[in-house]
Amino acid sequence: MFSFCFLQVGTEAQISVICVLVRENKSNQEIAANTGIALRIVQHWTKIYYEEGRDASPPHYNPEGRKRSVTHRTLNVIERQLEANPRIHSKELKARNPLYWLCD
Repeated sequence: MFSFCFLQVGTEAQISVICVLVRENKSNQEIAANTGIALRIVQHWTKIYYEEGRDASPPHYNPEGRKRSVTHRTLNVIERQLEANPRIHSKELKARNPLYWLCD
């Protein structure tokens, strides 16, 4: 019997193990029980494997949406201020550093 433990393993490794066990005619329940991967995830990738007829791979992550509204420089200022005074209020932080919030 297989016994795997996936705590911090990447998704590609999980998918490849699922594909190997599917080729060995293991059921979704057996794969989930033996690997520790959630049954729903096993079902999802098993379906993709059968539909595409090959090893499935996760889609490439392409972030979409709004761009960053706070610059890295502003984040560094905020971080330094919070390290110096963790109980500082946002209004006080803005009053101490007025140039960083001109775009508001």
